[in-house]
Amino acid sequence: NEIRTESRGHDMAGPIQFGNLFVPIAPFALVPVQVLHDRSEANGCRFETGAEPFGPSTIAWENADSFQYGPRHMVFSADGRFAYLLCELGDILVVFSYADGELTPIQTLRAYKGKGHGSADIHISPDGRFLYTSHRLRKDGISIFAIDPSSGQVKRKGFKRTGVHPRNFAISPDGRYLLCACRDSNRIDVYRRNPRNGSLRRCSRIEVGAPVCVQFISGK
Repeated sequence: NEIRTESRGHDMAGPIQFGNLFVPIAPFALVPVQVLHDRSEANGCRFETGAEPFGPSTIAWENADSFQYGPRHMVFSADGRFAYLLCELGDILVVFSYADGELTPIQTLRAYKGKGHGSADIHISPDGRFLYTSHRLRKDGISIFAIDPSSGQVKRKGFKRTGVHPRNFAISPDGRYLLCACRDSNRIDVYRRNPRNGSLRRCSRIEVGAPVCVQFISGK
């Protein structure tokens, strides 16, 4: 089935969709959308998943300046109360509270200070205590944030330099390791993750040509 997202930009030819995710404990899927042709808007489109096929899209969140934001990827807390959106073009992290299909911004901050305007991936540690974001094109690396479980808001804890162009990364299911695909370094950096403070220490690397995605697959 084909699903069309709703956009209210001046030029409808330019929406770019990045990923999709299902909302925990709610019958919705969300898709971050950039409208880059005229840099007129940024939004998150919501689909109701109870329908066959998915129901029509509606706007769950909208910002008037896609160039300053440029939403790319989003993750939810395990309980579905909070969402975290990484914005590629502005290197911005937006924290939302979530209820009944609506996203309400509660915190906005610069995800890193490198001004690369190429923010890429975002993940939460399995224990829900730490948030990680990857950044490309200048001073490449991974930002580390601590999550306040009651408010959902984050506090910057550190930054770890990586190989060139860390487009994607993944955290092992047991939370012990973070693997980062460094495309232009032709390698995957392997980091040991400290569960107490969220810090990363590189312990190994895997040589591979232009990696862009890392996924852990269950052996069961």
